[in-house]
Amino acid sequence: TDEKDLIIEALRHIDKSYRVVKPNVVLEALKPYKMDEKFEEIKNFKDYFTQKFEILHANKIKQIQTLKLAQIDKKIENLKELYLALAKEEVLLDQALNLRKQADILFANLSILKEYEREFELDDFEGKKVKFKLDLSPKESANLLYKNAK
Repeated sequence: TDEKDLIIEALRHIDKSYRVVKPNVVLEALKPYKMDEKFEEIKNFKDYFTQKFEILHANKIKQIQTLKLAQIDKKIENLKELYLALAKEEVLLDQALNLRKQADILFANLSILKEYEREFELDDFEGKKVKFKLDLSPKESANLLYKNAK
């Protein structure tokens, strides 16, 4: 710039700023920096900056702590919902025994069943009739029933 703040030449030309930097344009002065209202004299720079760092660090830790607590609370709520949605142990055990019994009956009668049969009645081990309505072949269904019983 010359003595009247007129830009003679610039390494970078800036259009999109409050200070336009182009040749033959008057360079605006920088905006005044707003100082803190509370002024304290710094006697020991190391202590001053250590104190400022600790304050900033404590604020950051507090933010992270509140964020993590919120995440943990959300996980606790999700786990409570999942726990309440679970069926009772006795019901699950009864279902597992029933599925296992059906799989045992299917495996015991695989030799008399045809691969394409989907709806049929079989006698269980106590002589009672058990109805089956399968989506897969009897062998695949028996394996699936065992898997679900686990």
